[in-house]
Amino acid sequence: MCAFSSVNRWFADRRGATLLLVLAALAAYGNSFHGPFIFDDVPSITDNPTIRSLGSAWQPPTDAGITAAGRPLLNVSFALNYALSGDAVWSYHALNLLIHLGAALLLYGLVRRTAESTARTSAERNAAALVAIGAALLWLVHPLTTAAVTYVVQRAESLAAFWMLATLSAFARSVAEPNARRWTALAIASCFAGVATKEISAVTPLLVMLYDRTFVAGSFAEALRQRARLYVALVASWLLLAALIATTGARGGSIGFATAMPWWHYTLQQSVALIHYVRLVFWPEPLVFDYGTPILASVRAALPSLVLVGAALVATVFALARAPRIGFLAAVFFLLLAPSSSVVPVATQTMAEHRLYLPLAVLVIGFCLGVQRLAGYRAIWIFSGLAMVLGALTWQRNEIYQGPVGLWRDTVAKAPANARAHQNLGFVLAAQGDTAAAIISYWRSLDLDPNQPDALNNLGNLLLDSGHPTEARVLLHRATVANPTNAEAWNSLGNAALSLNALDDALDAYQRAVTLAPSYAVAHSNLGLALAQRGEHDDAFASLQTAVELAPHDVVLRNNLANFLAARGRSAEAASHYQRALIDDPQSTLTHFNFGSLLLHTGNFDGAVREFSAAITLTPHHVEAHVNLAATFQQLGRIAEAIAHYETARQLRPADPLATENLRRLRESFNR
Repeated sequence: MCAFSSVNRWFADRRGATLLLVLAALAAYGNSFHGPFIFDDVPSITDNPTIRSLGSAWQPPTDAGITAAGRPLLNVSFALNYALSGDAVWSYHALNLLIHLGAALLLYGLVRRTAESTARTSAERNAAALVAIGAALLWLVHPLTTAAVTYVVQRAESLAAFWMLATLSAFARSVAEPNARRWTALAIASCFAGVATKEISAVTPLLVMLYDRTFVAGSFAEALRQRARLYVALVASWLLLAALIATTGARGGSIGFATAMPWWHYTLQQSVALIHYVRLVFWPEPLVFDYGTPILASVRAALPSLVLVGAALVATVFALARAPRIGFLAAVFFLLLAPSSSVVPVATQTMAEHRLYLPLAVLVIGFCLGVQRLAGYRAIWIFSGLAMVLGALTWQRNEIYQGPVGLWRDTVAKAPANARAHQNLGFVLAAQGDTAAAIISYWRSLDLDPNQPDALNNLGNLLLDSGHPTEARVLLHRATVANPTNAEAWNSLGNAALSLNALDDALDAYQRAVTLAPSYAVAHSNLGLALAQRGEHDDAFASLQTAVELAPHDVVLRNNLANFLAARGRSAEAASHYQRALIDDPQSTLTHFNFGSLLLHTGNFDGAVREFSAAITLTPHHVEAHVNLAATFQQLGRIAEAIAHYETARQLRPADPLATENLRRLRESFNR
């Protein structure tokens, strides 16, 4: 009795339970606040202009490839973070954890209220409190939830789950407390908020009806008779959902029966996925950030999983009739997974751990009910021990999210057949300057899937930058064949052709790029440079000018235009563009060097000294800047300084012919 009264004092006290959940959340996720933006975070957050103000955030991007597209409330939540911390990640992670904690508190309250509603003795009420805190605690710290909490953009999943739990909780209070209208209004508002967050919230009205039938009305007919207006209001949220889905065209055709993926292949894969998800609940290893798009086309391969899932569905229907509360949990599990893990193809991701976020809570509730039934009040020690183990695993999993290279290395180790994971590993390795390792990752990706436009384009660019233009040109041509509408690939193909002196082919490729993407400033600039090389100066100037108009703050494109003007003898115009570029970026070594070269050519030696010196200050190993500064000093008669910079240039590049010859002549003249 002593241990049981201790449970009473702590777990029956809602404030004590709340404090415990807060401390557990901080303990498990305390190392998540500095994880950088990764993968889909970039287009939905760092490259999303609509979150720059709360006003524009209500009109999220329409690009179907962006997670925030067609989800205004999710987009507004990102805008709130941006207003607080800009691109600094800490506030995004903090809000993700607050949403997760809020969902756990709602789960605790809902489970406790529901279990206590049928409790007849104080022992049963104690048991209800114990199951509620156990379920909320284990769900809160389970490492499977990291996919929807630590991965910032998957706030879509956790926030939608929060609104679903809020709807159920408000409904439960509306039928148990005197002020029903307030709670009913809150349930309806939460339901609409859910569909404005993510499409999976479409099942919320069905969840409420199932809860009503099981714990309140006793039958579906009676639930509809007593609360028909409520259900009409909840189902009306589907109209909002349909309007939001229309804005993205079924997320760009990547979701729905019109995708290239046959629905029955997807369904076969989901039978395997469901079994895998359930296993991860009880043995959360390995956790995989991105499974890619594995698919099963053979019934024979999926047969064991189909039998198990089919048997579970039959058992769920039987339980709904004979043991409604057990059937309720099983039915909710399948309902929550139905939008993404049944028959409607999600072609971009056939398996994903974040989909198990709220269904995990259902399985945890069932587990806690069983443990409490078997162990009584001693279940608290089982829950506490499991919470510590799961919390440690969650902390460990969060460490994987601390850098993109580590995350993608972990992913390819656990899903070696995932071509997209190898491609993304190559991308982040290249961004960190590890070109050799990036090239290896891209080749592995293409071995798995030879027709990936992005991998072909990225690998082609790396090979081009590494001095392998012929091989790069072949890959970039394949990229344009794989996706003929990819303007970036056409631009890259133009660069490869130009490096091989295939000027006509380069011009054709650049022209295709600007035709496909008229606002592609870099392609316009490259087209202008190629036209200038062929002597079509008027058209070249027009293209270079267009590039600068499209991207007025891009100093590289402005330098291209200024260099063209300088070569045509239009020195004053060129100088004005260099000066404008330095206003936009005073730390541009490129601009300082080019402007210095113009000033040297036009006889403004003091100005040239200033610009070349600035370039060297910014980039001390800039050989050409040392050579040109030496030539400028030579013109000014400052021979000792000229010799010093020629010598520095030779130290940096011993075989540099210009520095070597000029230094020899200058020394001879100086000696004479």
